[in-house]
Amino acid sequence: MSLKHLATATLITFAAAAAQAVGRPPTELPRDADLRAYLPAPRSRAEVLADLEVYHRSGLAELDHKESPNAFGSAYLAA
Repeated sequence: MSLKHLATATLITFAAAAAQAVGRPPTELPRDADLRAYLPAPRSRAEVLADLEVYHRSGLAELDHKESPNAFGSAYLAA
């Protein structure tokens, strides 16, 4: 087999593989995956307000008012 034939056969093989790959669905999630599992759970107003109260009591609200809070600083980690 000459170099020309080998190059042509290689090119055809790659083209066929690419054509097959285009028709395949993405493999990131299984086809039967329930996408609702990845959505945030609905919360009641009382739960949201309770989370907000904990956020304020912890001191994070005061640290987050800065333009760029240091999330790795000792004060932020302690809060």
